Amino acid sequence: MKKTNLSVDDFKYIPGGNIPNVYSPAYSFVVPKGYNYLTINNEPARMKITTAQRFTGVNTSEDFTLTPTYLVAPFTIDGVQKSNQIAVAFDETVGKVSKCVHYDSSTNQLVFNAISGGGTSDTVSIYYLLAEGNMRLEVEYPGKNVLASTALFEGSLLDINTKNQANYKDFLFLYSQSLLSDAYKLSLYVLTRAPIIMDSRDFDGVPSSMVTNVAPSMLYLPVMYERTDQGGV
Repeated sequence: MKKTNLSVDDFKYIPGGNIPNVYSPAYSFVVPKGYNYLTINNEPARMKITTAQRFTGVNTSEDFTLTPTYLVAPFTIDGVQKSNQIAVAFDETVGKVSKCVHYDSSTNQLVFNAISGGGTSDTVSIYYLLAEGNMRLEVEYPGKNVLASTALFEGSLLDINTKNQANYKDFLFLYSQSLLSDAYKLSLYVLTRAPIIMDSRDFDGVPSSMVTNVAPSMLYLPVMYERTDQGGV
């Protein structure tokens, strides 16, 4: 078997799958036909889970402050706020991005720098680390319910999104190895009132000017894989 890692790009958004306040799937990776995948539990995984919200009438020609509906995860490293990794604003009117420069946890407000060419009443979507709810990484197989065995990983979104996962003390490890065959799914289940948007292009109504994922999300899941229709090569 060969080694690789699964990222946000490998997981597909499930429209209508993320039901508010119900454990439900937001994203899934489906094993391609003719392949086996084996999850690895002795190497660290990385996860940052994000949500999204849209605001109208925003003056982006100067520094602007937005107050999200859902609680933001205050990510820091050694006590220093890493605001540019917490949230990103996308001015849908002019098609430009501004990363967060400050998060005020007392008011749940995000501050962004002015956007070049921005107007006084633009539509802005923001993508940010979520601090509400819980998640589980689960294995599913075709036509069946979630496997009876325990989830590969679970935890609170606040805990996951505030960990410095590059620090060995905060490494995340899957609970066990799991072999996934044709059409098996590795699904991100969430229990939260917020919509889970790991790829900003999945957010309903985003303009075509958004050609790349601007959300500060992350999935890094080390796996082994093999072709089953070519003798395991």
